[in-house]
Amino acid sequence: MPDTSMEAVSIFKRPHSDMYVARLLASACIFLYLTIFTILFFIASSHGASPEKMIGLELPDYADTTEYRHLADSMINDRSFAISPSIGAEYARVPGYPAFFVIMELVFGTLLVVPFVQIAFTAATLALIYLIGARYFPRKVAIAAAVIYMIDPIVMYAAWIPISESLFMLLFFGSVYAIGLPAGRQGTLYKRTWVPYIVAGVLFALSIYVRPVGLYLAPIIAGMAFALALPWKIALRNAAIFLFTAFLIMSPWMMRNYLQTRHFEFSSARAWQFYAMHMALFEQARTGVSYEKIREIYSEPFGTSDEKILRQFAYVQQLDAISKEKILEHPFLFAMFYLAKSAQLFVGSSIVNVTYHMHQFDILEGDRARGEGAWGMLLQHRWRDALVQTFTHIPRLVERIGWVLVYCSAIYAAFVSLRRRSAQTTWIICAFLLIHAYALMIGTLSDDTRYRMPIEPFLLLLGVYGAHTLWPRMRKFLGLYPQTHPLLPVKNR
Repeated sequence: MPDTSMEAVSIFKRPHSDMYVARLLASACIFLYLTIFTILFFIASSHGASPEKMIGLELPDYADTTEYRHLADSMINDRSFAISPSIGAEYARVPGYPAFFVIMELVFGTLLVVPFVQIAFTAATLALIYLIGARYFPRKVAIAAAVIYMIDPIVMYAAWIPISESLFMLLFFGSVYAIGLPAGRQGTLYKRTWVPYIVAGVLFALSIYVRPVGLYLAPIIAGMAFALALPWKIALRNAAIFLFTAFLIMSPWMMRNYLQTRHFEFSSARAWQFYAMHMALFEQARTGVSYEKIREIYSEPFGTSDEKILRQFAYVQQLDAISKEKILEHPFLFAMFYLAKSAQLFVGSSIVNVTYHMHQFDILEGDRARGEGAWGMLLQHRWRDALVQTFTHIPRLVERIGWVLVYCSAIYAAFVSLRRRSAQTTWIICAFLLIHAYALMIGTLSDDTRYRMPIEPFLLLLGVYGAHTLWPRMRKFLGLYPQTHPLLPVKNR
């Protein structure tokens, strides 16, 4: 931490290296999170909650944390990868985060250390966000984006709970950072420009082993290779190296799936998600029947509605057939629904989600919030109730408005970048495309804002940069000018 307030202010003027500032931000993150988590621990202890309960290790069987524990236990005890022996091998979940559980169990003998390790992961990710931002934007933009990310309640929650986001974000942004590293140059020959792309490919593939959600974003990340001042042929070669390396690292798991199920895919979750979320929620919005009832009706031929069973490769074709049939009956209406639901990713409230889970973990007393949220009310055509729900919870409303402004500012940043054709235009456009590609893939699945985390740093960097670019015009429009000393000559004002 800086010794004086003057030193803290001086970091905006670059007297220190970017690496120094990155370490400063990481240290601040560790200090802040340890302080907050200590307070939460004493609050929960006063309620009689066990440490396992506090961090979500006693959640029901359907919870992510519980499934990760079962998978880790099967890896240690049975040398297999299964949530339950009755279900058999697991194909929807991927082995990266359960393997992390295994390491924690073997090294420390307990999962209670996971929050401390994940604080370090989050601090390192924060440093990477700053370093990526400082590479393409003014330092104050990079610092602001990193700080806002650090204080987002859902980011703190993801570090506190044994879920995959913290590890995924570290690996994912490690690959984004590596792919933008400048390579050495010797005369007219570019020297070893391919090394960062191999590193980026390895890190990206490892992130997919933790959460396969980023798999289809690989071409956009590869496009960031063109943001460097390299001839396009070399940039194209380096992007191909990144993609090939990532595929090479991911192929063993895909080959495992193919040998066992004849499906050459990384995960079987896609068909279930489209069936259980896209189709079911669309039918609820169209007919008014609850999505739980819709799942129950269409699951009858399978003889089970258990998600753990239906999300495996054995049911992919049947689930796809049901989803396509219902969606193609009203394709244009579904497209409108899909876009509207994807937009929810940009306005979700972390306060809602974190508060809900704090009640689950006995950190907050009393019953957790029950009933439908605003989106659920809209699906039930309860328009007035949804309006009241949205505008009577002021903290949530302020948070939502803030994210709307960030998103609008990101659009402005992309537009200005295209007009100016600046050095960072390629990276900004890739980041803008990545944000929207991810929203279209994942935005309809849930209103849980932890699904926003992979794009949140990109959104913040573009949003803060857009505000930074727009501010001089706004200041002029509002009549706000820098104060000048009345004795100074006009030319020096």
